[in-house]
Amino acid sequence: MAVNIYEKAGWLDFSKILKKPTPFTFITGGRGIGKSFGCLKYLIEHGESFLYLRRTETEAKLQANPLTSQLSPVCENLGLSMEVKTVDKIAVATISNGSRCFLAALSTFSNLRGIDLSECGWIVYDEFIPEIHARKIKEEGLAFSNVYETTNRNRELEGREPVRAVLLSNALNLDADIFRTFNLIPIYEEMMEKGEEVHTEDVKTVILPQNSPISGRKNTTVLYRATSQEYAEMALKNRFIQNDFSLIKKRQNLTEYKAIIQIGDITILRHKTRKQFYATAQKMKAPKKYPDTIAGRQMFKRDTWTRLYWAYLDGDMFFDSFLAMSLFLHYYEL
Repeated sequence: MAVNIYEKAGWLDFSKILKKPTPFTFITGGRGIGKSFGCLKYLIEHGESFLYLRRTETEAKLQANPLTSQLSPVCENLGLSMEVKTVDKIAVATISNGSRCFLAALSTFSNLRGIDLSECGWIVYDEFIPEIHARKIKEEGLAFSNVYETTNRNRELEGREPVRAVLLSNALNLDADIFRTFNLIPIYEEMMEKGEEVHTEDVKTVILPQNSPISGRKNTTVLYRATSQEYAEMALKNRFIQNDFSLIKKRQNLTEYKAIIQIGDITILRHKTRKQFYATAQKMKAPKKYPDTIAGRQMFKRDTWTRLYWAYLDGDMFFDSFLAMSLFLHYYEL
């Protein structure tokens, strides 16, 4: 049964989205449909204390400045005042209704050793998928996991509810490290294929607003009449435009292929008669196996670069899923 995730006016309705108490909620949607504003408003309105996380220190500083912070219009909407104090690399915004927001950057969080965030029952990681021009953070999924561990501490061992994390972003790049870390790529693939907007499992909920009334109305505004169709596909229709899906060719019959390499969670096969390769997101017995370690990936890259990666560049490497392609490219990173 379809779940309605929108308010009557068309904005995302966080009272509905956050009703199911899964510890992790991922919301990847079009621009300007109420992701950040709606989430922050829900937490502040309910008097919550939370960690508001951005990718870089520059982004975090902008959010700590009342003139540029997304907290300011939320407080104004609710008729509340806000006072911000900064200590080293973390800022604390105290709201007049008792809500409190700790602002920090993922890129510098590892330097905040010994910080006590036990007050925070929530984490909001905003814009967690980087823009195409943005600097990458190495092992970003692991870095966010460490932030969650620092904030959550031993709550569950003490019989308390775990911290709830809400991760928000525009639909930019499905090949994001956090998607791999939290095993989200197959979920997004299936949701896009079926046109689903909500997917819920035991500890995580994925929201993909594919039928946003706001996006539908924005389609006729001047920006989308002036820019390319590609930009509108990303901003309004949640198409991951940074990704090439043309090499995703699921083969039902693999008898024409022979497994040659297994690394991590993928197996690479070679066509028996043509210069063509195929990678599947499953482990199969192969004559060569590389461990999914830094050393293993280095050896894999050294041994296969001119054969497999060049085949990928030439369009002779196909994949059974976007997950397989994402992992294949990930194993070539160092």
